[in-house]
Amino acid sequence: MADDWQERAKEIKQERIRKNHDDLNNEVGGRDVGRIKRFVAPEHIGGEATETNNDTAFMDMAFQLLTIEQQKQYERLQHQFELYDQAIELALVEIDEEIALAHQDLERIQDNATVLNDDSHVYRDEENGHFYDENDKRLSEEDELEALSKYNPSQSKRHDWKKGKEKFASLEDERKDTVEFAVKKNELEQRAKDNPQDAAKIQDKLTQSPAPDRVQKKHAQLADKKEVTTSFAKEQFGDSGIDAELSAMPAFHHAGGFEQVPAEPVQKPEPDKISPQSNPGMSLG
Repeated sequence: MADDWQERAKEIKQERIRKNHDDLNNEVGGRDVGRIKRFVAPEHIGGEATETNNDTAFMDMAFQLLTIEQQKQYERLQHQFELYDQAIELALVEIDEEIALAHQDLERIQDNATVLNDDSHVYRDEENGHFYDENDKRLSEEDELEALSKYNPSQSKRHDWKKGKEKFASLEDERKDTVEFAVKKNELEQRAKDNPQDAAKIQDKLTQSPAPDRVQKKHAQLADKKEVTTSFAKEQFGDSGIDAELSAMPAFHHAGGFEQVPAEPVQKPEPDKISPQSNPGMSLG
């Protein structure tokens, strides 16, 4: 059944379209055939009907065609995507902060460089005593003599400049890799939504496209935190007919996901704090 999911889904969609067309005709015509009126309100019977979007309902029905194992695989994959979303966001925040600091360090090193008459910044190598420009190219003998005349030991060295540039470049590369992984992750996530029966294959593809180290570490930390929370919920509520992973948070479950509800009732305003804005029935006098 899973292998023929797409073909079966098309058949179901066509069947739903036919039924919806019949229902609409019956409702517009005022005929009561015992079906729930889903297209038009009672006051619109006989008038103009309004179309509704049935994509969500269709996907819910299509999802039910999957085997139990395929549904579990899809849900596990979606959980992985959610963790990666959080991990990517956390990693990018850290990387951007480190890039800003690395840029400041480079500016500080550059400001403390040996400056020639043409305003070029050069740096002395402590091991061989020669001077190098910002592209790490050795100066000519003439420029080197000028640099030596302007140099003092407190100025930035070639090692400082190279190390600063390498760190900055490394962080920029890491950010680029993280963004590229995010794009791949989004593509796989969309593929999973379009083809939930392929969740196992998509999981393998995700595994074969490893995230950058920082994202992987964040992902592992988030997964560990989730596992601890789940374990705590199981200790508190057990497994008797309740999803212990969710029992620690009040929620209503529906096709679109989980809708959180306040743990505490909303406090009503005190009498002396009621205003015309909070009570539409109050007269402004």
